[in-house]
Formats: sequence, structure tokens, C-alpha cells
Amino acid sequence: MAQEQPENAHARDSVQHTDRQPPAELPTPQAAPEPAPVTKPTPHRESWLLVQPDTAFSLQLLGSRNAGSITDYIQQYSLDIAKSAVYKGLYRGAEWYVLMYGIYPSRQAALDARTLLPAAVRNDKPWPRTLKSVHSAIREVP
Repeated sequence: MAQEQPENAHARDSVQHTDRQPPAELPTPQAAPEPAPVTKPTPHRESWLLVQPDTAFSLQLLGSRNAGSITDYIQQYSLDIAKSAVYKGLYRGAEWYVLMYGIYPSRQAALDARTLLPAAVRNDKPWPRTLKSVHSAIREVP
């Protein structure tokens, strides 16, 4: 019997070793996901202007052959991007980008809003325009 104990002890050790499971693998630390790039707000475009009522007014602030000039102007004078809209039109047969500002129920409301613009913008003599005329200008572009 003395010899059986070591064999049984060995057998028990074997069972104990086979019952043990290898240590669970720890999950590999993952890098935090990259944050989504912050998109800079941009002015409204033609599709937004076209859904505004024909009877409304907006202030035309600037026209330029260069679309980048419009963005620079908005930034330079800290204009509210949510009130800004740009459309591509034609002027003397060439592409022309126009900056419109605000949507107003009447010509007088647009004129009143003009007084709230920065002085440098007012000095550029923005003028009220019907959305009907803006819609026509947008539709003229092929």
C-alpha cells in the first residue's frame, strides 16, 4: 500500500493539473477611438435658399468671383454663420458667388437688421433683396 499512495498522489496531481485551466487572456488594451473630426459650420447654400419664401427678404452683403473671399469676409467680420447663405450665380457671363444674410419678412425688417451689422459691413452698403430675385438668379445657372 505504501507504493500505491505515491501513485495515487501522482494521479491526483495529474488530475489537478489537467483540471486547471490556463489563465484567461487579458483583453488587449485598445486605444480610445479617434474623435470624429469637428466640422466647421458653413454658410447655407442654394438648396436652403430655394426653400425660403419668395416673399421674404435677405441682405446682399457681397459678390465675388472667388468663393473663398466669401468665407474670408464672414470670418473677418464675425458674421453669424447660421444667418449666412451663399449661392453661385452669373454676373456678366461668369460665375459669381453672392453672400446673403438673414431672412426677413419684409423690406423694412431687412433694413432694420442692417443697422445691427458691424460698421465695416454697413460701409459696404448691403442692400435688401427679395428671395424671389435670389431664386431666379440661382435657377439661371446651368
